[in-house]
Amino acid sequence: MRFYCLKLCAFVLMIFGACYAQESIQNYDIPPKQLFLAKHYGVSHSEVYSTDIFPKIQKHFKIATIPPDRFTLRLKSVDVKLIFARYGYDLSFEDIFVEFEFVSDMRESAPLEFLEKMYIQYYGDNIEIKQIQLRPLHDLPKHYTPDDYDFNTSALKKNSGTFVMKYHTSSANKQATFLYQIHASLKVVKSTQNISINENLTLQNTKIALIDFEKNRGDLMTPDDVGNSGAKSYIRADLVITKDKIKPRIIVKKGDKIVVSSRQEGVLMEAVLIAKQNAIQNEIINAQNPISGKIIRVKITNEGKGEIL
Repeated sequence: MRFYCLKLCAFVLMIFGACYAQESIQNYDIPPKQLFLAKHYGVSHSEVYSTDIFPKIQKHFKIATIPPDRFTLRLKSVDVKLIFARYGYDLSFEDIFVEFEFVSDMRESAPLEFLEKMYIQYYGDNIEIKQIQLRPLHDLPKHYTPDDYDFNTSALKKNSGTFVMKYHTSSANKQATFLYQIHASLKVVKSTQNISINENLTLQNTKIALIDFEKNRGDLMTPDDVGNSGAKSYIRADLVITKDKIKPRIIVKKGDKIVVSSRQEGVLMEAVLIAKQNAIQNEIINAQNPISGKIIRVKITNEGKGEIL
């Protein structure tokens, strides 16, 4: 009987010890033998914490802060490894650098839609927007109503910048500044060969190309301008053509014959004159009667046509 009691007590102690050990294991943060750091992470706030990288670990500590004027922060992976090591975690990594990217939590849908509308109005079908990154420079309330926006339209020539949103809450009128960056492609006109001054831009010396929208390129020539424009200055081959490089197409050249008309007492009169200078549409030039030699002022209305003034 005594032997049976001792055996029962030992069994109870063993069960109690196992339960205590199990509870201790559950409450004690045992660092994983190996955590693997990828080369890119998205976060929806400025501060980057350990649990943004590894949501299931127990220790919550700060890694870095994304600067307020940027969307990304690039760190050496070995530096992140050292931070984790201070808290007892062993870390390996995919690449020598790790990038943390600010990703909107989509509470800014109204200002995002406004920004997209502005760029589409400016570029029309010549822009293909892939992604818009938007970041308020200060915390926004959970509930607000947008009222108006302050946006400099000259910024539309660039793919990044800032703008101000005026809004109100139930208790006050406020404003917030947003940092933005647009990832998009632009449909542009590129020269396929060297183009001389005054040479017309055609499908033979230009091509339509799709380029990344990365920086300020000035006012871009659009595909609609091809066939209606001439070179204002020399354009080298394989150049994205901007509007400061072009002018309205010359439709009459010096020495061309032009058919001109005039109406006298209800009768339409036509004659053939010789252009004394190059001309674009609606330009007034001198033209000469090839028989009499008389110089006449003519308004050019179309290719090879004009009206006597």
